[in-house]
Amino acid sequence: MSDGLSKLKGIGAQKIHERTHIARQHVQAVLHETFDDMTKIQLLGFISILEREYSVDLSDLKAKGQEFYFEESSKIEDDTNVFVTPKKKKNYIQILI
Repeated sequence: MSDGLSKLKGIGAQKIHERTHIARQHVQAVLHETFDDMTKIQLLGFISILEREYSVDLSDLKAKGQEFYFEESSKIEDDTNVFVTPKKKKNYIQILI
């Protein structure tokens, strides 16, 4: 664990939430390194806010998060390699007499 992350854990999720206005659940997810409930953009944004507000280096955490999302995206690509062709719609023309 990096020094910056241990410093943030010492501060606590509630104090970080009050200062940065990041949702408490997201702060706890960052502190515990669980990235399942947020997107890559959210994680990188939260990390940059924490680095700016608390003057800490979280580059190790950022690298772990990017690796996590890279693995997740490769899993999704493996599952979605099936091509589905749409069924052709039949056109009906009404003739009024």
